[in-house]
Amino acid sequence: MKVKILIIALVIIAAMGFLGFKYQVQIQAFIQTPEVVKSTRPFYIPLDKMVVSVESERTIYYVMMEVTLETKLEASIEGINYYMPVIRNSFVRNLSQRSYDTIRKNLKNIEQLQIEMLSGLDKELTRYEMNGIIDDVLITKLVVQ
Repeated sequence: MKVKILIIALVIIAAMGFLGFKYQVQIQAFIQTPEVVKSTRPFYIPLDKMVVSVESERTIYYVMMEVTLETKLEASIEGINYYMPVIRNSFVRNLSQRSYDTIRKNLKNIEQLQIEMLSGLDKELTRYEMNGIIDDVLITKLVVQ
């Protein structure tokens, strides 16, 4: 009885191996996961405004900044929303480490500030293996008071 079961099992395994070899291209096409395709239309995720105090030689100023994140991967939106506290923290830390004079200079070159913010954010998200999910940082409002 045990010998019959063993022979049947070997025949089944041999048949599966033969069919797998014969149809391996079709099986691989069925098993392969689809490639992640970047959309031509970007997705935008607006953040709540952030307020940070910065010091100068004589007084303390407040900086209010509104940011919108851009991604071309729709699948990244869920990750961005999940890591939103980390993202906001990265922006607040980045701004709070700047002086009033530095921020005033940044007002004349918003594009450079956006690049610096994106670079700092990518470094922070690397800790969570999520770097590269954000394609651009758009500063939509920046007020120094």
